[in-house]
Formats: sequence, C-alpha cells, structure tokens
Amino acid sequence: MGGKPEAAPPDVAPNDEDQKENVDLNVAPTINRVNDDNGTVEMSVVAKGREEFKKSMLDSKDCFVVDLVYSIYIWIGSGSTKTEKREAMKYAVRYCMDSGRSTNIPIVRVNEGNETEEFLSAFDEEESANDDEKEKETENEEIDYAEQNVKRHWDLGISFDAKNRQIVLRVTDKVTKQRFGRDIKKEDVDGKDIVSAYKEIANAVNGGEVKYTFIDNPPLIVDIGQYNFSCPAFL
Repeated sequence: MGGKPEAAPPDVAPNDEDQKENVDLNVAPTINRVNDDNGTVEMSVVAKGREEFKKSMLDSKDCFVVDLVYSIYIWIGSGSTKTEKREAMKYAVRYCMDSGRSTNIPIVRVNEGNETEEFLSAFDEEESANDDEKEKETENEEIDYAEQNVKRHWDLGISFDAKNRQIVLRVTDKVTKQRFGRDIKKEDVDGKDIVSAYKEIANAVNGGEVKYTFIDNPPLIVDIGQYNFSCPAFL
C-alpha cells in the first residue's frame, strides 16, 4: 500500500550541493502538473518563480515535475493514477530536452509524505510551519492504535545516495505518522553491486512485490522482491 513507484528512479543522481555551482541562473524554477483527467497525459505549468511556490499546489491526485534549477524533482501524489506515475519520468526528461537543460541535471523521484528537506525548503516557509504544527497536534493525541485495531497505510520511498553509495529506504505509516527506515549498503544485499541492487529493488517496488510486517512494536519488516529489510523507527 502507498508510495509505489511505477518506474525505476534514475540510476545515480549527483549531489544537489555539487550541482548548484554549475547551473544556468537564468532558468526560472517551475511547478508542472502531470495529469490524465482528460484521458491523455498532459503537463501544464502551475507556478513559475520560487516566490510563487506553495506546497498546497501539490495535489495528491496528480504527479508534479518541480524544477528547482539545480535539480528536478518528480513528486508522486498518493492518489495519482498508475498512468500518471508511469509517465511522470518521461515528462520530466522531455521537459529537460524542450527547455534546453543539461542531461546531467539530477532528476529525483519522491513520494508524497517522504519528501527530502531540500525539496520541502523550496516552498513557502509560513505554510510549511503551519503543516508542521498540524503534525505536532496529531502526534500529541494519545491514541492506542493497536487497541483500536486501526489499519495502517504504509507509504514507501526509495532513493539512491550516490555520495555514500547506499540505498535510502523510508516508510511512513500515514495513519500514526510513525516513520521507519534503513540505509541499505552492499553488505545488506548479499554483496551485490549496490547500483544493480537498487535497480532490482526499484523494479520489485514497481511490480508491487512489497510486504510489510509490523507487530505492535518496531522494527518494521519490509520484504521487497527477494530482499528482506529490518527497519527501525525514526524519531
């Protein structure tokens, strides 16, 4: 359940900080919606210029291509269609080509609820602060989820940390807001080449070969294809 990408993320994306020194400063940041409501997939500009960015523009029912100039993010809404998820990467690449951007620019895929700090920092700070406050209020509610037998909704995100040569696995329970994760290294995938393992894991996630096992307390056990990962809780 939740956060299942329909296409493998890019092989190895350069670190964002390394890219900032080699960008065209004349390029305007944009938010672009990928939507198939009319029966065919279309991409349209939602906002142009960082001052226009608001996180509320990201609709859970769609996918978005967010150009931060030094990197491009594909944001996957939790309620987006399979077609939108599958086509979002193609539209991001086409966007780069049509706008004359370098093919070396990192393209990073993130799932709703598992965004990176770099991505979230692009949006209106006041709005983000309000969202954080709402999350704190939810966390402070004393609810015994196990006693109430609440069904959990797992949202999974994976990315490749090229600098440290590891796969970053993060899972959020969108009901309780609990977060789990593991940084997967070569020794965690039977000594295989980490990039090859990353592709295998991404393809398994794409195919829905994911099983979650959680009994009362951490860790969360995540089976992805042939791999099994024990994921401790994140504070």
